[in-house]
Amino acid sequence: MSTSAERAAAALKGTTEATKQGARLGLNADDPIDIFGVIEESKVWLLFERLDRLYGFFQRQSDDVAGIVLNSGHPLSLQRFTASHEYGHYVLGHSASQDGENEVLGGGTLPLQEIQAQSFAAEFLMPLRLVNLALDRLSLPRKPKNLDPVSAYQLSLEIGASYRATISRLNQLNKISYPLANELRSHEPMQMKLEIGGGRAPGNSRAAVWALNHELGGRHLEMRIEDELHVRLAEIPSSGYRWNLEAGLGGFEILEDELEPGNVDGGKFGSRVTHHLRCRALEPGTGNLQLSLVRDWEGSDRDPVDRIALPLIVQGPPTGLESPTGIVLPQRHALLAQA
Repeated sequence: MSTSAERAAAALKGTTEATKQGARLGLNADDPIDIFGVIEESKVWLLFERLDRLYGFFQRQSDDVAGIVLNSGHPLSLQRFTASHEYGHYVLGHSASQDGENEVLGGGTLPLQEIQAQSFAAEFLMPLRLVNLALDRLSLPRKPKNLDPVSAYQLSLEIGASYRATISRLNQLNKISYPLANELRSHEPMQMKLEIGGGRAPGNSRAAVWALNHELGGRHLEMRIEDELHVRLAEIPSSGYRWNLEAGLGGFEILEDELEPGNVDGGKFGSRVTHHLRCRALEPGTGNLQLSLVRDWEGSDRDPVDRIALPLIVQGPPTGLESPTGIVLPQRHALLAQA
């Protein structure tokens, strides 16, 4: 059994190697790390397959040949963190590893190489600068003392990591206390999805559910097909002005467009109410999410009294639209080109 000093040294090695690798690759910590792209550019084979209880595994065949397999049944955020863990095994020079929940997310007594890979994944996927910027974009304090589960879930989407991994990273960085981290871990992502959806679950239980309001702070909207977006903005019905949404790309449907019960100002004439737009991404694309506060009858020649615009990316599965399993699309194309 390893000593506490050996475990601390293993964690430090993982963190150090992640920092070095990020610098070698020239990664920009302003936005979520494209971990699948990093793996592909490192000439490591990347596949998605059904793995039962395994989250992923890594195998090195030789100095020049290595591969990573991820569980295709997991949500994207968990796949991304698992991918970073397996990539850590590759960078750290390990020969092989089969990883389940404890190895990837922590729990129990682990071999030193798993401690190294865990620390690598946290530092590589969630560097301090990215975490700080994500907190800023959500208008949250750099050290939130009373972080609620919905905000923590939105933070995990902004960073591009799983909910549990994000909570652990915030605690590691002394952003939140250990008791608060434990309290947040007692909540499951589906609880937050239901709360954001007003009691309605997303059509795909593994889809991410994004929440937007006036406190946007420059949100980073990098969605996947079947992800849902819930926009809640205040408006005054008696004024005639309504929020209209334009996705700026095809395949983005509005599922619901409603005024929620209750109001912001107490029910008097001229009170503000919450306008709720529920949307779902259907096709890959890049564009802008634009919300305009307008009177529909005034025509398009009148400027809106308020406007919100955010860049929006909708990505398809890494393996292509045909199947969630198999080799990632760029590597498949490369193989076909050689045939």
